[in-house]
Order: sequence, then C-alpha cells, then structure tokens
Amino acid sequence: MNTQASMSLPARIENIRPLRGLLREAAESVLSNPKDVGLAEMALEEVLTNIVNHAYVRDSGEAVSGDMEVSV
Repeated sequence: MNTQASMSLPARIENIRPLRGLLREAAESVLSNPKDVGLAEMALEEVLTNIVNHAYVRDSGEAVSGDMEVSV
C-alpha cells in the first residue's frame, strides 16, 4: 500500500476527530459511496476509542502515555 498521508497524536479522546478527518479525506477520494466513507469513519472511531480506553492502561488502572497513528 502506498501511504499518502500519516498522522500520529497522543492517545487521548480529543485526538480522535483529527485522525478521523484524515481518513475521511482519503476515503472520499477513493470511495464513490458516501455510506462507505461513513462506515470507514465509524470503524476507525471504534478502533481509536478502544486504543484510548484500553491500550494504554496498566492492570492497576493507571493510565500511561502512548500514541495513535493513522496512515492512509
């Protein structure tokens, strides 16, 4: 896959929107059906939300820092 754009941001809930925007721009350029663009956005949002809520939390419940990266 030839990456056209990439963005990496700290794994925080407020950073999901700009990462979704990156995907949306890329998806709109290759997908003709707006419903498909929306489905791609929804899938990415679910993945990123899971990263924020689960990936950077120790067993003790303590949050640790980490990044989320989207490449399209």
